[in-house]
Amino acid sequence: MRTRMTVRLLAVAFLAFAAASAWWSAPGETASQVRLDGSGAGSSAGSVVYPLKASRNGRYLVDQRNVPFMIVGDSPQAMIGNLSLEDAESYLANRKAAGFNAVWVNLLCVKYTGCRDDGATFDGIEAFTTPGDLSTPNPAYFERADAVIRLAARAGIVVFLDPIET
Repeated sequence: MRTRMTVRLLAVAFLAFAAASAWWSAPGETASQVRLDGSGAGSSAGSVVYPLKASRNGRYLVDQRNVPFMIVGDSPQAMIGNLSLEDAESYLANRKAAGFNAVWVNLLCVKYTGCRDDGATFDGIEAFTTPGDLSTPNPAYFERADAVIRLAARAGIVVFLDPIET
């Protein structure tokens, strides 16, 4: 229980830091150049040019035109393990409609992060052909993960992928 609470607090802190860092302007930048609503020096919603990158001063994310990117995120960390592709697509469409543009997802998921004890997906696909051996990836699992990430990309949602929750 304490670990789960810690993970939730870290998620909130991560998203708060990302949002707050976009407010800080670098020397020589005006506040209008770092607007969070996509207006001013920014771009209109939906016109982000991916992939994102660190700003010149390393304090916030920008798109390929150096337009600041405000993270409006959700944290469906157990998404790869718990959702079918159809459910993931529906979830992502719902998040997009609600104004979200980012999700934090665990690539590998176990019981304490919201999945099953063995880390398998809801339909029994295990991440490794030898349980717990990172050198034996199961292609079916990682193809599923890739498909979920591609669904997010199609929805215009950035995935912050946590490769292995500790």
